[in-house]
Amino acid sequence: MAAGGGEAVGGISAAVAAGAGSRAPAISSLKLQMKKTYKPISKLEVFYTGGRIGVSRDGSFVACPCGEEVKVVDISSGAVRVTLAGDGEAVTAVAVSPDGVSVFCSSRSLQTKWWTIDPLECRRSWKAHDGPVSDMAVDSSGGLLATGSADRTIRVWDVERGYCTHSFRGHDGVVSRVMFHPDVHRLQLISGGDDAAVRVWDLVTKSCIACFKKHFSRVTDLSLSADGWLLLSSSRDKVVNVWDLRDNTLLHTVPVFEAVEAVAAVQEGSGLPGVRTARPTSTTKKKLQQKKTDQPLHFLTAGESGFLKIWKADSATCVFHQKQEDRDGMGLAAVEKGAKEEDRVVSAADSFTAAMIMPDGKTILGVTGDQRLVFYKPKAKNAMEDGEGEGAGREEGLKMIKQLIGNNDEITDLKFIGKELDLVAVATNAEQIRVYNMETSTCVRSLVGHSDIVLCLDAGVSMTGRALLVSAGKDHSVRVWDVETGACVAVAVGHMAAVSAVVLSRKRRDFIISGGSDRTLKVWSLEGVLEQWKKGQEPVRLKSKAVVAAHDKDINSVAIAPNDAIACTGSQEASGRPPASTLSDAAGFLGIAVLLLGADGLVKLWTIRSNECVNTFDYHNDKIWALTVNSKQEMIATGGSDALVNLWADFTAAEEEEAERQAEEELLKDQDLSNALSSGEFGRAIELGFELKRPQKLLHTFAELVRAGTGREILLEVLGKFDKLRLRQCLEYVREWNTNSRYCHVAQYILQSVLEAHPMKELLEVPGMKELLVALIPYSSRHFKRLDRLVRSTFILDYTLSCMSVLFPMNEEDMNPLDVAEGFLTQTGSKGIAARKVHSTLRLTYASTPSKADGSKPDGPQDAADVAMSKNAVVDGMEEEEEERVQGSSKPSGDVENGAAEDGVDAMGGDDGGNSDETNTVPKGDKVGLDMATKGPETQKKKQKQKQKQKQQKKKKKETQQSKGSGKSTPVDATTAVEPVLAGLPGDEPAGDVRDSPADDGKCEAGPVSNGELMGGVSGTNDRKTRKKKVGGGVERTSSGSSAGKTVPGDGNADRVRALLQGLDLEIQLSKKRKGKGKESNGQTKVESVKKRKVALTV
Repeated sequence: MAAGGGEAVGGISAAVAAGAGSRAPAISSLKLQMKKTYKPISKLEVFYTGGRIGVSRDGSFVACPCGEEVKVVDISSGAVRVTLAGDGEAVTAVAVSPDGVSVFCSSRSLQTKWWTIDPLECRRSWKAHDGPVSDMAVDSSGGLLATGSADRTIRVWDVERGYCTHSFRGHDGVVSRVMFHPDVHRLQLISGGDDAAVRVWDLVTKSCIACFKKHFSRVTDLSLSADGWLLLSSSRDKVVNVWDLRDNTLLHTVPVFEAVEAVAAVQEGSGLPGVRTARPTSTTKKKLQQKKTDQPLHFLTAGESGFLKIWKADSATCVFHQKQEDRDGMGLAAVEKGAKEEDRVVSAADSFTAAMIMPDGKTILGVTGDQRLVFYKPKAKNAMEDGEGEGAGREEGLKMIKQLIGNNDEITDLKFIGKELDLVAVATNAEQIRVYNMETSTCVRSLVGHSDIVLCLDAGVSMTGRALLVSAGKDHSVRVWDVETGACVAVAVGHMAAVSAVVLSRKRRDFIISGGSDRTLKVWSLEGVLEQWKKGQEPVRLKSKAVVAAHDKDINSVAIAPNDAIACTGSQEASGRPPASTLSDAAGFLGIAVLLLGADGLVKLWTIRSNECVNTFDYHNDKIWALTVNSKQEMIATGGSDALVNLWADFTAAEEEEAERQAEEELLKDQDLSNALSSGEFGRAIELGFELKRPQKLLHTFAELVRAGTGREILLEVLGKFDKLRLRQCLEYVREWNTNSRYCHVAQYILQSVLEAHPMKELLEVPGMKELLVALIPYSSRHFKRLDRLVRSTFILDYTLSCMSVLFPMNEEDMNPLDVAEGFLTQTGSKGIAARKVHSTLRLTYASTPSKADGSKPDGPQDAADVAMSKNAVVDGMEEEEEERVQGSSKPSGDVENGAAEDGVDAMGGDDGGNSDETNTVPKGDKVGLDMATKGPETQKKKQKQKQKQKQQKKKKKETQQSKGSGKSTPVDATTAVEPVLAGLPGDEPAGDVRDSPADDGKCEAGPVSNGELMGGVSGTNDRKTRKKKVGGGVERTSSGSSAGKTVPGDGNADRVRALLQGLDLEIQLSKKRKGKGKESNGQTKVESVKKRKVALTV
């Protein structure tokens, strides 16, 4: 392949010089325009790799297996209409329906597919057999499909319903051929196989009605006469049998002296050579009646010889044999003058693998072993049209009218040829050179003469005006061809190895330079060659004028300057000879740019002035080995290892015009978009925004719809019209907007509208939907969490405003302060001492509110002491929290003054004069938190001392209670202790002193209920276990309801909530002050905290 790369570089240089020779004088005076864009306008691609093909009934297209795909090729243009995708395995059988709408195919994966061409769709795929399908056929109605397989079975399928109607067994080998009887009234199926047998199956009785066993090899083809009563069968045993289906007997056996691959019955009057065109005479009719046949049968055969033949069945004679010149040099090796036809060497590529008569009855399609589709038609008629002799009505022969190359294999080189450079000569991995008309994508001629692969080409026009083509290859020879006739003009023999580079002189066109693997350059003279050839019509032997040992390694490329003074060569060495500057001068004649090829399949356009790559074109799938320039038509042709030939044209001016037109249209649409936005036509604005790809204006339009609140109908109407691609574009915009918290509400609004406008099945079909959802879900989840936090934060505000009689979100009768407080603590996650004391205050005060007759709490203002207690509870809780936090961080070890001071203060900041049973109501969880805040061994010792002191105080208080009471004290619940006091005070009446009569239970005697008892929760000792017991107990109320204490009327639940809010504000202020006083001494902090507590007590 290294040689191929050198050929590509040499081809560029030669093409540049050839294309610029005639325009060189004008370059200095004209300002050349830079050509930046090239696009393929025509291409020769692989569409057939072997196997049986299917032809439409109207002869407009052919379906060809191409590896794992099936390509539908237009016969008139040679272009591929559609490509039917494969399943990764090679296609084994193809069939076309009579109406030309459906194509059936099967592959080695055992899958049979039913395709429709327009629209392109795979209607059904199923497993037809247990082995690969070797052949298939469609009946004349198009409703039945017959498949023959390697599993020795034949099955008939209902196309529309998709089930098997018949399954036949009888062949002892692979079923090689199946066909339906063309008569719709005769439901018969005919098959042939590797067992050399031909069987006729009746579809009505589902049985085999005839079995013909006269062949000795595989049955290759079957054909029926026009009347449907004569059956032709061909085989590789070199005979064709004619069967009479009336009595299922053998009528004729015609030896054809070659392995036959195809047979086809020829209709009378078709005009093919050797077939009678006039009506039979009376004598002929009598002979036909004696032979029990309506008309003489002619048939066409094609096989390994590479020639088409037409036979007469009754006489077993060949009435037409294709001549060598009729093939037009299609691949047969050159034969010396006077050699016999039997001496010709025919390769497998030259033989026919299939042949058929097209629906018009006059065109023959032959398929060769090298994947060529060749079309023939009769030549001009003779003067004699009528008669009974063999020569009557006979044509002169067949003429090739078209040739479609299914597979070119690897392209080694190519050149534009002809006076107008309208043809392209292509050299492939074959001995012949193919000449193409790129307009029709057909091969108009094949140049045969080389005995090995052709490696390089060059073209030019002689001094006499005759177009020439020069070729060289692995056969060590150089040949000169006349483009007009396709004849070989001259041959140069002298190289000792493959010739990989050749070039024709540019100015005088009278010599050739060649180089190759023998590392030598040879100069060949062309003086007087054309005159000698015209005289003898035989190739002229060229003489070498000079021989130079140019390189130490193989020569890959060679180029000649336009003045024929300098030659440049490229080799597999590190550098070329002469220096690269000479090559740059030659390349400069292109003007301002040069094209370079690469092994990556890319064509790059470089500017000479700035040495930059202007553009890159990617239309090849593999290495590119060849390039040629058409200076007259400003076109380029490239070819490479992918067997693809692309014909490129300049689209620079067209693209500039298209860009200007699009810019004008875009400007007008932008103006329409602005007008639609200003006039409020949001639907039109959205459509234009998506069409113009204006995400910012779309965002503005959607935001206006969201603000208006009435745009949901417009949005649903517009989004409902979107197709899959437009939906993808919309969701891509939504994905970007959703990542920004400023635009997320608009994105979610659009996303909701999309989900409403389109069903889920349709959304799942949007390309790239999975990636879009992956990007949308995380940000959407984050936005919803943020909104949830905001909503929860508004609960306290709603409740506060409702209590202030500013807003009334709910009925005041149903409002429960305790539930609101609990909800606030749960949502905010507050665990501080102040928060717990506020909750405890609300719980006790609300529980102590006198009930109405129906058991509900009153709506009006309650005891004023509740307000004072709530305020004291809030202040005292925050003070304690701050003080304990300070103690844990700054108080020295062993200092228990603060703890001792706290013993005399009740839980909510009120002083009970030392009579309160509960002096410290910090919950156990909070104490643990405080212990964690005051880490260290010294702090632990201090806590132990405090606990010991508290136990001593408990003992003293118990002794005091025992000395005052007549018996043991009963645990009192704070809630039940408060209820009797307030139960006897309807409305705002003052409450009296409440005591339990000893006569009630003899166990409890309660004194006046103090403020500390109300807010602390329990009257008694400070022992936690004792408090738990007291909470579980209860007291009986007295019927008198008298009270010795005094209470102040309060303002009810509203005042309690106000106290709660004041406490929260105070806690915030204390937290701010605490930050600024972190560096103060422990003593100062302790004194200030005590002062604040005393001030709070006075409130």
